Amino acid sequence: MYNVGDNIVYGMGGVMTIVDIRRESFTDEEKDYLLLRDYGRGDSSVTYVPMDNEKLMGCMHPLLTREEVMEAISLAKE
Repeated sequence: MYNVGDNIVYGMGGVMTIVDIRRESFTDEEKDYLLLRDYGRGDSSVTYVPMDNEKLMGCMHPLLTREEVMEAISLAKE
């Protein structure tokens, strides 16, 4: 599960930070949303991702660790 403060890769949007997890009612029903902000940008735009939407949640991936990056580089050299 994701937590506030986690940095993730979101689809083609690049690296984003989870800035909040909240319940909102944009339609007739309330849903839980992850609120994402572009990592390192100063603007205030936020992307709302409904947590019950498997397709959109499937676009989220954790960042690779340093060890995972080094291993990938090592494998690419072979």
